[in-house]
Amino acid sequence: MSSVLGDVDGDGLIEVAELAELDAMRHDIDGDGAPSGSGAAAYMAAFGTSGSVLDCGTRTCTGYELTADLDFDTNGNEWIDHQDAYWNGGSSLGESLVAAHVTSTRTAGGLVGRLSNGASLTRSYAIGTVTAEVAGGLVGATHSSTVSESHARNLVSGRTDAGGLVGKGYSGEIRGSYFAGLLSGGSGVSSGGVLASPNFSRAPTVSSAYWDKTTTDLESGTYGSGLTSTELQAPTEASGSLSDWSGRWNFGTSTEYPVLAADLDRSGDATWQEFGYQVRAGPVLTALPDAGAVQLSWTAAVVSHWSPAPSVTYTLYRRLTDGSVSVLAEGLTGRSRRMPGSAPGESYHVAAVVDGWEAAYGGVAEAADAPPPTTPPPTTPPPTTPPPTTPPPTTPPPSDEGGGDDDGSEGLPRAAIAVDAECENQLCRARTGVPLAFRDASTGTVRFRDWDFGDGGRSRDRSASHSFTAPGFFKVTLRVGDASRESRASMMFLVEARDPAGTCVADAETLCLQDSRFSLAVEWRTAEGERGAGRVVHSGTNDSGLFHFFSPGTNWELLIKVLDGCAENGRVWVYGASATTLGYTIRVLDTVTGSVKEYAKEPGEPALAIVDSSPFPEGC
Repeated sequence: MSSVLGDVDGDGLIEVAELAELDAMRHDIDGDGAPSGSGAAAYMAAFGTSGSVLDCGTRTCTGYELTADLDFDTNGNEWIDHQDAYWNGGSSLGESLVAAHVTSTRTAGGLVGRLSNGASLTRSYAIGTVTAEVAGGLVGATHSSTVSESHARNLVSGRTDAGGLVGKGYSGEIRGSYFAGLLSGGSGVSSGGVLASPNFSRAPTVSSAYWDKTTTDLESGTYGSGLTSTELQAPTEASGSLSDWSGRWNFGTSTEYPVLAADLDRSGDATWQEFGYQVRAGPVLTALPDAGAVQLSWTAAVVSHWSPAPSVTYTLYRRLTDGSVSVLAEGLTGRSRRMPGSAPGESYHVAAVVDGWEAAYGGVAEAADAPPPTTPPPTTPPPTTPPPTTPPPTTPPPSDEGGGDDDGSEGLPRAAIAVDAECENQLCRARTGVPLAFRDASTGTVRFRDWDFGDGGRSRDRSASHSFTAPGFFKVTLRVGDASRESRASMMFLVEARDPAGTCVADAETLCLQDSRFSLAVEWRTAEGERGAGRVVHSGTNDSGLFHFFSPGTNWELLIKVLDGCAENGRVWVYGASATTLGYTIRVLDTVTGSVKEYAKEPGEPALAIVDSSPFPEGC
């Protein structure tokens, strides 16, 4: 349990390192360590004392800080639901703020992962970052619920869905709210300034909900309406586009975002300054071409509303043409930077990181849109440089162990990955739940690095430990740079179940699904009688995979899925689709029972979908 000293580091915030402590915060909302009422005893017990007040040292405590990763999946079944301790039955949430970097392999939001069964989220906001399969600035997924009078200013990165306020929504309502952060999607990702996509084709009702077109670089969308930063900041009262906004909104001046007020100090007067760091205007970014590079500069984020003022640094991003966002530089204290030139269609963004959290964003700047600076002709001829009398020094080739932070290495950064895993033919193998030790083996000068483990996990450490939670193929990418140049290295991993449900052995021609219980193989044939084995594409999950027939393997021919339909009809299902005129036979083997199911198509026949919901009754 935590120490009786509530504020160990002396910053005026009570440390929260356990779920019990997080749950107990509701008994002392203002965070002064002095709970009152019926929950006082439970509060003190959660923090490990039977006293009446937490010791905050020489300062007065005014809130909380999260100092450890908390796992809400207390029963370890990979779902957060009624079976877990601290499940609150989906009750409503109001006047809440979260500053956090949230990462999940499934569904996540800046405030709530899932909101369902008539629950509501109101008068709340989130800053920081959210990275997940289905990601939302406030809520990952809603079901017959309401989101109202709230805003998000975070970086939302989704692998299938990225929504400014909500990732996926079913029925319910989203109203009177806005998103003014940054969306990172990519090819095949559903993105939306308010809502990324509906769940089961029934979207929530969206009214008076907006996204900032300037910060998101998103001009249009199906749900909600887009406004520029200027249009969102213009109202000084509930008027114009925001005419039906009321309640706890503070509109400020005509150059400030509307923010939320709250009475956290229980003074009887709700103010926006006491409700966290809601920065009222993002930095304004400018880009000018500069001899093949780009000179970026930006205005300062205003944080003088608070005393003492919080720390501010800046992070630069580049949006690629596919809609994904990459970090160019972070931890910047100055307000200008010279960067490599961008490709057509790419753009730059800047984030003000306030007290450690992304809290305000500056809009898009494209160097191609700005005229190059003019240089007056010289009035005198430039001085000539005599030829060197000695040959220039040679640069030794980079060593395999170079690439430390400011360690004196010279030369271009060249990314390289070292890992304690079995790797062969460009494929590495791992088991679920078994940590792998990754090391940055890059050469050259490395001033920043970013690990992307392909499942939502990230790290910026030189040596990183990571374990995968689900079987499938995952591409691990290391990105390094010296603040002006970047390099990337990638490794593909086949992750298999640590405790397999069957005896399938994966190889170049065998696909293993459902925790290695089902073995899949494909034989193709032409009308002339030529035959061959289909080869597994290095992409897929625990229940689906792909096959190709010919080298180099970029032309994928078959998608096959083995699905757990036990809850529906007591059977394991097989679904599939193909895009080929060749004939083929798909063989699916249950390695536990020995049952085999084959699906065949002759050359030249139409490629019909496979929809078999009853092939393996013994699979459940």
